[in-house]
Amino acid sequence: MQPYNINQILNIAQNGSSEEWERVLKFVKTYQSDDDEILGLKTFVFNHLDDNPREALLTFLSEIKLSKPKELKYYRLTRLPNWVLAAVATLLIVSGILFNRYTNKVSIHMVDDALPIYLSSDDVWLNKGMAQYKKGDFNAALVNFEKLNSDTGTYYAAICNELTAHYNQSLIELKEIPTTSVFYSKAQIRLAAVYFELGELDQAKAILNNIKPFDEIEAQRIKSIKVKLN
Repeated sequence: MQPYNINQILNIAQNGSSEEWERVLKFVKTYQSDDDEILGLKTFVFNHLDDNPREALLTFLSEIKLSKPKELKYYRLTRLPNWVLAAVATLLIVSGILFNRYTNKVSIHMVDDALPIYLSSDDVWLNKGMAQYKKGDFNAALVNFEKLNSDTGTYYAAICNELTAHYNQSLIELKEIPTTSVFYSKAQIRLAAVYFELGELDQAKAILNNIKPFDEIEAQRIKSIKVKLN
């Protein structure tokens, strides 16, 4: 049976033929590995076998995936559009001084996108937490994330604590993210930002010196923190 990742499954659910969807549905129903999102989707599918799993999934997607989380103006959270990142890269080549002036204005505390998780158990803490997180209600989301026993719950609980300036608790949670987690790199960047807020500048520098960013967004976040540390 052909394996699918979560993005392929969602794409087929939204755009695929009936035959493609039936193959995906069979894969999800018999899935036995350890991907949290596919396991959550498997639970979701089995809880909607009496109706139409595909329609239920598309309805759920429209409710939780469409909008991005709000940014808290109080904490001066800033999300950089792609054109701004390109402009900053150009400025870096032309003038390091201009780049430093720009990045000093960028908050080191960012709001990650809400994840489209399809867990549908008796408690649905993850769904509730993501829905509240997406609305910018980080205190309410935190309550649900802390009820989860997973890297996802721990990471997003750490974000909520960071964005509400509970840095010591965020520090504890970020340290719990294992090196094998998909959130490890992001957690390390956040850990450096939290150390900065706690005045542990040497700790922050040590972390940043050992991080290899996975993409341009992570690279920019690392640069923003390094500028604050200089």
